Amino acid sequence: MCRPLKRARSCATICVLVFSLAAPLYAHHLHIDVYVEAGATIRGEAYYHDSKAAGAKVEVFAPDGKKLGELKTDENGEFVFEAKFKCDHKFTVTDSGHQASASVPAEDLPDNLPDYGK
Repeated sequence: MCRPLKRARSCATICVLVFSLAAPLYAHHLHIDVYVEAGATIRGEAYYHDSKAAGAKVEVFAPDGKKLGELKTDENGEFVFEAKFKCDHKFTVTDSGHQASASVPAEDLPDNLPDYGK
């Protein structure tokens, strides 16, 4: 067999192996969705491709990196946070060595909340 054909087969084999491993890796990728439900109530959900992230740690940070709160997801991977300030809120969820983040912009929160840092 000539060398270019042998090299092409090796490359094809490697590609098949890489792509077959990608699906299980994606299945264990942690996701987080957050949104303002009403007023200052922020709801969120942490999940994997095929399951909920129950009991995951959720940390909430202000724009300057100061922690505003910490909570855990329920058995459905859901959580609720009451915003106390009108500022961007960054939510970081950690579960079994996986981590994901999402943010709620200040403009999505009510104007009657005090500005952060004032």
